[in-house]
Amino acid sequence: MRVFLMHPSLTVALALLSGWMLTSPALGRDSDIPLEMSLEELLDIEVTSVSKRPQSLSDTAAAIHVISNDDIRHSGVTNIPDALRMAPGIQVVRIDSNKWAVTSRGFNGRFANKLLVLIDGRTIYSPTFSGVYWEVNDLVLEDVERIEVIRGPGATVWGANAVNGVINIITKHTADTQGSHLSLASGSQERGLLNARYGTRLGEGSYGRLSLKAFTRDESNLVDGGHANDQWRGFSAGFRLDSQLGPADSLTVQGDINHRTIDQFQQIPLLTIPFQDRVKNEAELDGMNLLARWTHSESADSVWTAQVYLDRFERDEYILGERRNTLDLDINHNFKLSGGHEIGWGLGYRYTDDDFESTPFVFASPDDRDADLFSAFIQDQISLVPDTLDITLGSKFENNDYSGFEFQPSIRATLHLNEGNMLWAAVSRAVRTPSRAEHDFTLLTAVLPPGGPVNPYPIAVSVFGQGSDDFGSEKVVAYELGYRGAPFNDLTLDLATFYNEYSDLRAFAFGIPQLANPPAPARLDTRFSNETSGRTYGLELAATWQASNDLRLDLSYSYTETDIDWPNVPDITQNTSAPRNLVSLRSRWRISEDLNADAWLRYTDEIETYHTTEPPYLFKIKAFTELDLRLAWQANKQLELSLVGQNLLHGHHQEYVQEAYILPTEVERSFYVQAALSF
Repeated sequence: MRVFLMHPSLTVALALLSGWMLTSPALGRDSDIPLEMSLEELLDIEVTSVSKRPQSLSDTAAAIHVISNDDIRHSGVTNIPDALRMAPGIQVVRIDSNKWAVTSRGFNGRFANKLLVLIDGRTIYSPTFSGVYWEVNDLVLEDVERIEVIRGPGATVWGANAVNGVINIITKHTADTQGSHLSLASGSQERGLLNARYGTRLGEGSYGRLSLKAFTRDESNLVDGGHANDQWRGFSAGFRLDSQLGPADSLTVQGDINHRTIDQFQQIPLLTIPFQDRVKNEAELDGMNLLARWTHSESADSVWTAQVYLDRFERDEYILGERRNTLDLDINHNFKLSGGHEIGWGLGYRYTDDDFESTPFVFASPDDRDADLFSAFIQDQISLVPDTLDITLGSKFENNDYSGFEFQPSIRATLHLNEGNMLWAAVSRAVRTPSRAEHDFTLLTAVLPPGGPVNPYPIAVSVFGQGSDDFGSEKVVAYELGYRGAPFNDLTLDLATFYNEYSDLRAFAFGIPQLANPPAPARLDTRFSNETSGRTYGLELAATWQASNDLRLDLSYSYTETDIDWPNVPDITQNTSAPRNLVSLRSRWRISEDLNADAWLRYTDEIETYHTTEPPYLFKIKAFTELDLRLAWQANKQLELSLVGQNLLHGHHQEYVQEAYILPTEVERSFYVQAALSF
């Protein structure tokens, strides 16, 4: 384990930032203007993502962090991935103007596959690669009530692919979004951004809203100079209806449509000389979904929920075309029994069918396929010592078309030390089931030119990755221990430690090279296999200090160590690297009743990433420190004007390199101004 040494520039910046704010005479510690939420309220926030029922954060036996709507607004972010940087243990890096890599506790990449993401309880991961297209799933941020971020397995209630974490994006009830809201922003990178919402009362106990987001974002620059040609534009439109049907029944119906046009500049492998080419192209992404959720409260101790959603997704781009339809059904029941038992159980069914248009780079066989997933879970929270010691036992059971039957149990415990302070521990087993690509795809991952450091031979070598019927689920057994509480009146702490033991991780089994007639390259086939194991361990800390009625500081720090036992050679298409150290310090300063200043300082440790089509193939991304600032003026009750500067410490810096095709780019310093009107 490497001892954490804070980057010198970060140390100086933290000291200057804290000192400037704490010594400013304008702070007024005795001011009667409170910030939006007290520390007690922070610990009492209700979360639902751990057990599919409301729980106080202070009673939850999991490493969970809540990003509130207020956090999002004060941060100045314009999209969901950047908002997730506020959560400890979550690594978010920008690949280019329109792509991100997001993970929890290691194994990051453009196609990271161990993090389950939901919007209002509906899964948005892609069965194509078991990950998330972040550029598609964006929302009007003003509609988001909170984002619940769980680090560690959540598979006992959510199922496969909730291996290293669960992110549940929860939107506001329509009763809380009445009236009209309009925000307009423009700047150096965010060339144009429109968010609009209209909410109205539809009848006794019934409310509705319409929302719209439209944007255009400028391109970034390539690391080796020049334009990255990765600008993009798009829109999202949605509606939501909430109705109280009676004393015991409520109904929610919501839906969205979205469209994205994404420009790309890709490094494409070729089977002919010069064996690679840079290609400018355009991708079109379209999606729509519809969800209905019925809740029936038999009593205060017995609640039923039934949910159904439909999803349609289309992606047309140079290397692959995809069409996918999904139907998902879910029934849950939570109830209490005598003897201190709180039981939750549920049944689920998911059907998906897809159709792929193969290209010389990605070939699907068969090109269309449907798949079924059946699931059930049961969980019992037992109060062994009332108000002191709780034990939670449970498991998820699933049957899928790729790996068959899977079970994912867990045991969790909470020990309340005193009012506001608790310890928790958990042991969980989770699996990541095979994706369509790992089962049925053939991918041209690289063509290695002759006479280079990777291929010193006089003939080029084409490397193909092939799916396999024998590829099975990746597995993890996770051990966690944490503390959550308020050791002092003005300070809250949330500490989580973890040790994850992985088995049957994805690797490549190499075949025998097949020679061809020069100048055609030799062919090397590799097949997905489960020959790798490994472990990750570390800690995550989140602290909130209420320095005064007008100033709050939020600090998060995470340390992650990754140790993978690669057989023979590294798998250059799956990056397991994660920065050992991540630091985030946010300050929220209310200067006066109508003026706010927010600052956000971030440090990301160095990492190594692999790129199969761009020499030198192994990229070392330097550690970087960045600063965002936001100044907001509440002109009146209806109008807020703000100026936001992002990534202010450097003109440009690199954060990541995608595994293949996308050329390395840099994130640039940027500014934008925004006007938000509510009426």
